[in-house]
Amino acid sequence: MVRISLNVDQETFDSAGRSFEPVPVGKYKVSIFAIGEDTVKTGDNVGKSRLKFQFRIADGEVAADGSRQQNRRLFADVNNFEGKDKKTGEPTPSYDLVAIGKALGYDSEAMKDLDTDDWLQEELYLDVTWAKKQEQVNGAWVDKTPVEFKEKVRGFRSVDSVETSAASSVAVKANTGAKAGTAAKAPAGKKPLIKL
Repeated sequence: MVRISLNVDQETFDSAGRSFEPVPVGKYKVSIFAIGEDTVKTGDNVGKSRLKFQFRIADGEVAADGSRQQNRRLFADVNNFEGKDKKTGEPTPSYDLVAIGKALGYDSEAMKDLDTDDWLQEELYLDVTWAKKQEQVNGAWVDKTPVEFKEKVRGFRSVDSVETSAASSVAVKANTGAKAGTAAKAPAGKKPLIKL
């Protein structure tokens, strides 16, 4: 028999062994927790470089359904190579990598020579959507049955732009009584005709 003494706080103990549903769809403030190197495994770009991002949801983040999301992890594989425009065949940058750099305040010159370790612990906002999980059957990718969902990370934005936008929406609502993000209603009267 082996005797052990495990020093673990209650929050960690309670969260151990839980299976998580995907993070609810929404916008989350995150920090970059880890960035690893990888290569594309299948398709036309096999062997090309990509980065595996792990984001940590910030403390206090609550989903629209009221569930607490702090400290959960989100993952994104981001290509680190030029693509090709489908119409022109011209090279295109890795748009997700450019978007992350912009969200962190980098300009095009700074993106030419950077060390991803400098991005660790940096904060940004990202959008989370859901995608159906797939599996390979007879060489083809098909949706799992029964249908299961996973998070899909996209829409990288700077903390400053999101929080400034949110603050101005709240101010508009407070000053006009309008819903945040909506235009003020026109005065009552005749409605214009719209020809289709």
